[in-house]
Amino acid sequence: MRRLSPVVYVGIVTYNSARLMDVCFAALSRQIYPHIQIVVFDNHSSDNIAKLMRKYPHARFIQSSKNVGYGRGHNSILRTIRFKNNDYYLTLNPDARLSPTYISRLVSSCRRHNAGWAVGKLHKDANKTALYSAGHAMLRDGYAFNIGYGMKDGSQYSVSRKIFGAPGAAALYSRALIRGLSKDGDFFDPALFLYYEDIDIDWRANLAGYACWFEPSAVAIHKGGVAPSHMMGDILCNRFYVVMKNAFVSDLLTYNLPVITFHLLARLVSTPLIGARMIGLCAVKAPVALYKRTAARTSKSVMHQWFRAAKNEVSMQPKNIRERIKAFTTTR
Repeated sequence: MRRLSPVVYVGIVTYNSARLMDVCFAALSRQIYPHIQIVVFDNHSSDNIAKLMRKYPHARFIQSSKNVGYGRGHNSILRTIRFKNNDYYLTLNPDARLSPTYISRLVSSCRRHNAGWAVGKLHKDANKTALYSAGHAMLRDGYAFNIGYGMKDGSQYSVSRKIFGAPGAAALYSRALIRGLSKDGDFFDPALFLYYEDIDIDWRANLAGYACWFEPSAVAIHKGGVAPSHMMGDILCNRFYVVMKNAFVSDLLTYNLPVITFHLLARLVSTPLIGARMIGLCAVKAPVALYKRTAARTSKSVMHQWFRAAKNEVSMQPKNIRERIKAFTTTR
């Protein structure tokens, strides 16, 4: 019998997230979309999540013997799935709560606009007083931020439109995109343990000519969190890794590498321990990034249009030079 609509596989990667799962699953149970399969991958938690998951026998549960990180956790899930050509994969953070129409509206949006991936409107709280994200924007140096972060919801966030990328907290990826970007069986880059995995997908997908869509009628709650200060060096190195892997060669040589070098030296002077660690990490990751570079199907001018457009997007995350220097000098 021919299947009338695609299956959406929901992948949830957890790490000591048992306290969040009941609310997450309750929201999934209320989805109006008829074809959903859930897979949970646990990163060797110590919160007895295996016992909790017995409450949800309809979900497949995979427990890792070690913490492999976010992207590699999703890669492990993806290897177990037998996709049909028109199926989708939703990356869902345990703390995200989807409205009942979230999945159905994202699937409709992807199919209507022939989009490779999509995301809805993510609020920071149930009262919808502030946004978490209306999609990703990216500047030329690889700095990515959430459009509308911390802003009051308004008419500017109620228009369905093409965007640069989607936060992985609740992003819907098409099978075509997963197949087109996967290398050696990995969709997410295994070199990124935590943070910037979704940004890397955004950049690679744009270079490959796929479109990402923001669908405001698909609403979810995702409070998000602040990265621990001791991980800032690792996170910044992840950004530099993604830049070295994806920037056009001319940009990389004349703009990105000088910016990265200046940033590393400034860190070494202002915070010597973090700076030394960053230099060591970048020295290890740079050859890997350069090895993984691929030819772009999208022109440099199109990518620069995205970088220029990012300057006009509104967000309470630090975006301009002054705001980013302030954040830079207060990160210890």
